[in-house]
Amino acid sequence: MKINLLHISPNFDYSCGVSKHVYISLKNLASDPNYNVFFITNKGDSLDRLAEIANLNLSLLNFEKDHKDIFKLINDFFILFKFCKKNRIDVIHTHHRYPEFLAFLVSLFIDIKTITTVHSFVKGLNRISFRSHKIIAVSNAVNEYLKKNYVHTKSNCITLQNCLEENFFTTDEIDRIEIKKYFGYDLNDRILLFVGRINKIKGVDVLIKAFKTLPRELNIKLLLVGSITKEFLKELLFAKSEGIQHIESQSDIKKFYILADVVVLPSREDPFPYVMLEAGAMRKPFIGSRTGGISEFIKDGVDGFLFEPENVDELVSKIIYVFNNPDLSQAASVKLFSKVKENYNCKSYFENLNRIYIDLLNQSKG
Repeated sequence: MKINLLHISPNFDYSCGVSKHVYISLKNLASDPNYNVFFITNKGDSLDRLAEIANLNLSLLNFEKDHKDIFKLINDFFILFKFCKKNRIDVIHTHHRYPEFLAFLVSLFIDIKTITTVHSFVKGLNRISFRSHKIIAVSNAVNEYLKKNYVHTKSNCITLQNCLEENFFTTDEIDRIEIKKYFGYDLNDRILLFVGRINKIKGVDVLIKAFKTLPRELNIKLLLVGSITKEFLKELLFAKSEGIQHIESQSDIKKFYILADVVVLPSREDPFPYVMLEAGAMRKPFIGSRTGGISEFIKDGVDGFLFEPENVDELVSKIIYVFNNPDLSQAASVKLFSKVKENYNCKSYFENLNRIYIDLLNQSKG
């Protein structure tokens, strides 16, 4: 008998790491004959990629991830309750605290198992958050943070780090020189790549300050790929200077990694970013801040390079070092590739996730 599995995640966007995680999950689970997979979201700029997933039951519902409207909460609860009854949902897997709380409420009235994946260092709402039967943290750093700050996670929280699909390890027949020309770069330009949401949490302001102090003779250009948050837009427009190019998020980002010489992620905090996995899969030298899942994953000077968050001078030094020592940088990128390839593949990830689902359902039978 098939398991009726519902995933819920709001704001399904290209530049969102959570959305990328959910997309990979839906794609893999929907291909498994043991599941009927349902997905609820509200909006996003990457809904088109869901059409690629066969056997996925998609529903768009009008809920936001952050609000304090009790009447809307009650309405959303009844919508989710009716949805689960109609489709005989066995497991609800959420990816944000608001739908996680709704799923918990539904589980009080229906024999249904709830699971949530925590993708960030969340704050507040300690008494009502994370009441699911199982909590998945995307890194040990997030796991420890949850157990310290959220009482309900102490006994049922595990770590299951993100994975990368096999096709990201394949090198497409794309001419790097032609990509450079297409995006307006000279052949001798060296590209420093940032991928992700362009905001303060990701440290893009720190990156721009560092970039502006780099020696001109290094011929480094900064490429920012991702959506700009509203609160950061004015700051970015004010801070931008010659040599900085911004491109909005899109479905195919591999071409930007092919274009890049070095990948940088200067986050103030970061749970376990896909960017460092993607940099490894594409054999690109990676520079990241010494925080959260980045410092948990990267060994400084071995398979990547770390600096203290917000330390502009140290970031400048790391960028210069990586570009001026191509042999050492490339050796680190090869080690990063091996680590990602061997330990962060989706086959083992979904074997573990499947066991979690089965164990939860077996508990209800017991």
